[in-house]
Amino acid sequence: FARLCAVPAKADFAGVKMSRSPFKQKIWIPWADANQPFFFEDAAYIGLKRDLEKLVPKSARPSHVLLADMNCGSLVHVLRYIDTFLPSFPIFKRYVASYGAFLSDLAYRKALVSMLLSDGFFWHLIVAHAWILHTSFHIDCGAPGDLRFFPNTVNTDWNDIDRLKLTPPYDNIDMWRGGTKAGAGAMPALMRTYGRLMDDAWPRALFTQKITDMPDGVLGRLARNVPLYSTGFLNEIEDAFYEKLRAFHDQHWLRKHAA
Repeated sequence: FARLCAVPAKADFAGVKMSRSPFKQKIWIPWADANQPFFFEDAAYIGLKRDLEKLVPKSARPSHVLLADMNCGSLVHVLRYIDTFLPSFPIFKRYVASYGAFLSDLAYRKALVSMLLSDGFFWHLIVAHAWILHTSFHIDCGAPGDLRFFPNTVNTDWNDIDRLKLTPPYDNIDMWRGGTKAGAGAMPALMRTYGRLMDDAWPRALFTQKITDMPDGVLGRLARNVPLYSTGFLNEIEDAFYEKLRAFHDQHWLRKHAA
């Protein structure tokens, strides 16, 4: 734990002083999404008590009431982790407020991911989120069979354990891990409908290796802009992005599901 979950000693990238981890040691999680910020596994995580306490909401704001609602969907994952990072990364505040447009419907996300990856502001979110993964979380679900998931929605008869059905993402972790193509580029992980990572290799590669599918210097320029968010530097493209997201949600979900 001391070795694998050690927080990086340096907090800079491409000459930019980045925010340091709020944790003494990284928190271990089995998986996280590359293209859906703060959508991490929240059924299992390991860390120091003083670090895990930082995941507990400090107030009973309306958004946190949703944590007790079993119908709140994937927002529960995001709220579990995001509060600790909002003071240092206010760029994510509107992301939480607009999370209703980040639905987990498969057909919807296939179109959504394409739209997101063509937007300049969303790339700032990607870089900020990847830095948080790199510095604050150890992502590793181990070898096949180390972790297994048997949800009640798929398994109704628990009398015969041998007949229980294993479900994603632990039913084929080699496929998930290989799909990131970590070190070969940023896009293979990001272009997946659900951009789940299976280990630390992808975020680490972004900040320590040459990324072959992105022009030189692009990641550095995005990283330099993130700390400038509070100055209003990104206001124009941020407003444009969330307007685009609202229109996308209206067109691809609300209209199709109107009574």
